[in-house]
Formats: sequence, structure tokens, C-alpha cells
Amino acid sequence: MKTTESIAPPNKWERVGHSQALRRLFILFTVLMLGAYFAAVVQTWRDAINDTHASLTHINSMLVQGVRSTMKTHELVLLNFGDELIAQGTLLHPENGRNLIERMKTIDPEFAGFGLARPDGQLVLVSNVTNSAFLPNLAKMPESRDSFLQCIAKNRIQLGRPYFMDALKQWVSPIRVPVHNAKGEIVAVMTAGYPLDHGTTAWANMILPPNVETALLREDGYLQHLYPRQQWTMEQTYGMPIASETISQVKALPNNSGFTLIYFPRRQESFYVAYERLEEYGLYTNSFVPRSAVVGL
Repeated sequence: MKTTESIAPPNKWERVGHSQALRRLFILFTVLMLGAYFAAVVQTWRDAINDTHASLTHINSMLVQGVRSTMKTHELVLLNFGDELIAQGTLLHPENGRNLIERMKTIDPEFAGFGLARPDGQLVLVSNVTNSAFLPNLAKMPESRDSFLQCIAKNRIQLGRPYFMDALKQWVSPIRVPVHNAKGEIVAVMTAGYPLDHGTTAWANMILPPNVETALLREDGYLQHLYPRQQWTMEQTYGMPIASETISQVKALPNNSGFTLIYFPRRQESFYVAYERLEEYGLYTNSFVPRSAVVGL
């Protein structure tokens, strides 16, 4: 006689234990999935920061090279022009140098104009300005005084703060070079101005990735150049210093070059910045991009 062994259904406690095991397995699986997701997000963020670091550092290195090579070239050019103007007796008879100073713009079209000043700051000759009665004294004008006096005191090339030059009727970024006699004494200062609205210098025509900007920041907190320029007026861009909070952050940087995150109050946003200090010109080169464009936050 065959007997059939019956299988008893799981009791209540067995069913509860099975349900709890499934729940724990689901929670573990969810935690693992979330962990993998957040790990991927963190790795993507790190990759984005590393790519930004490399890109901005490369752009800024090109900016540094462009500034140094351009300044050295123009220093030599201005010294040669200054020597020739002095040899023509321009300091005593300004119109003796008229033909040469007008030809300078053809020879070096990157500049908006050229001028020759005495060591006391008085301009004696400016391109495109025939009436010397309207020529200012660079040592007395607030916007030009500091850079002119530094040019004399340090006996070396100086970049002046950008300003609207009435004689040229445009905003310029001035450069000043001392001119010497055979004894090595400063007998004049050769000055020239880069146009800020349509400049042709290396730093005014860089091809940049989307959202990336470059700037030359002076140690006194004014911008020497901003590219591409925002929808601000020239006065807003160059006629006033950047926010004091930004200046404090820049001056607190521990190294002369590097990569950092800086908050720009005027833009109300944080930016990743690659920077380098060019002590010889009193400038910081900066290449930067909004943090939101990098990490999407």
C-alpha cells in the first residue's frame, strides 16, 4: 500500500523571514546601485575638473607667452623710435619728429597712437595731434601719473592703467619706455597706447573654447584687458577697480601660478581660474570659466 508524504505549507514565521530576506536583498541592491551612481558622478566631476584644469592652464600659458613676447618686441620698437626722435631734436623742436611719429602707426599698427614726453611728464609730440597746446602732462594726470613716475623711478618699461585719452578720442592701454642718452641718463619717455575696443595684440584675438575668458589684472586692482569683453561700458570695465573681495582672493593666492576657484561678486558666480603673476609687468594673467559651465551646478 503506497503512502503519499504531504508537504506542509510554510508557517507564518517562515513567510515573514522570507519576506525580510527579500527586503534586505532589495535594500542592499539599491544601496549598491546608488553607490555606483554616486561614484560615477564623482568620477565624472573629477574628470571635468581635471580637463578644465589642463585646458585653462594651457590657455593661460599661451596668454603668458603672448604678453611677454609682445611686450619685449614693443619695448625694442619704442626704444628705437625714441632714440631716433631724440636724435632729430624733437624734445626742443617737436615738429622735427612729426613725419616719423606719423609713420609709426604704419610700421606698428597694433598701437592707437604714439607720444614723446619729457622726464617731467609733459608730452611734446603725439601722433595725429598737431596742436601741442592741448597735450597733457602725464605726471599730473591721475590716470597716467603712477605709471609714468614708476617708469622714471624704476627705469624700465611700465604698463599704465587703461584710460580714455582725449588726444586720441578712444580708450587705450598705455605702455611707457624710458629713453636714455649716451651717459645712460633718462632724457625722455616714449609712450604708446593699445586700443581697447579693437586691439590686434595676441591677447585680444585668442580663439577660446565656449564660456572661457581671459584677463590681464593689474596689481592695483584694475583690469588691463578683458577678452571677450562683457556687455559693460569701457568705463565699467576699465575705469574702476574690480570688486575688493576678488582682489583679496587674488592677493591671498599662495603661489605665483596655479589653478583655483574664485568668486566674482560682479558676476555673482564662482569661476575656475588658471593664473600666473608676471612680476616684471605688475600683472596677473587669468584664464577662467564659470563653475556652472563645468559641473552643471
